Amino acid sequence: MSSVDPLNLLLGQKKNNQVQKAETPSAGVSTGLVAAAIDDVSTALGRSSAAKVPQSAATDHRLGDQQQQQAQQRPQQLGTAVVASLAPAPAVASQPLSAPVVKVGAGGQAVTAATSFDDILPGERVHVTLKNCFLMVPNPLCEVRGRLLFTNFRLRFQTPKGTLREDLVWMQEAKCFDIPMGLVEEAKEERSTTITGSAEFKFVLKTKDFRTLTLLLVAEEDLQTLREALTAFSTPGNPTLLFAVRHAEEVWASSRL
Repeated sequence: MSSVDPLNLLLGQKKNNQVQKAETPSAGVSTGLVAAAIDDVSTALGRSSAAKVPQSAATDHRLGDQQQQQAQQRPQQLGTAVVASLAPAPAVASQPLSAPVVKVGAGGQAVTAATSFDDILPGERVHVTLKNCFLMVPNPLCEVRGRLLFTNFRLRFQTPKGTLREDLVWMQEAKCFDIPMGLVEEAKEERSTTITGSAEFKFVLKTKDFRTLTLLLVAEEDLQTLREALTAFSTPGNPTLLFAVRHAEEVWASSRL
């Protein structure tokens, strides 16, 4: 039976302890390296996040400035639009008042020179003349040739001197051929075809004192001339063009002389 040397046993335990101590620092070193690496990664992440935060803050600040500038510009734009809408319209040069413009057809002409007749009134002017037309008389049945004058007061049918039948002179003396614009009750246009196939154009005027004048015209354009002249002189767009105003102006002017 072998005996155990206590000294060797103690030496062996001491060596084992030294070996364990030598191994333990290596593990500690490795652990420390891992911890240092983790710290380095955390530091790097912290720096990157710190760098991102100012950049995002700067972006938000820029967006805020742009929105503030737009908000400041909107009232200015609205103010400019309001001022432009409230700006006064450019002044238009006033034009002198004139008689209504009437288109004249084939059978008539606009009167530019001073056309007058015997009993013309102060302020009355002849504006349109239809030279070739006929007045249809029912009793006795006949057609009277003449011309039609449009003034700013009346519609007047005239015949050449000495051509009116004797049995119709009373109508001229009674002024049946003069129709003031204010007496027109109804105006009607009629188009028909004769037996020979030619077109026939009639303009029928009915007055408030129960007169009826039927005018036979040469061309269809004369119907339009009559209609426009009647509308223009009976109800002008400008009241100062009414015959009453012109008549009063000339009467007052002549009374001052």
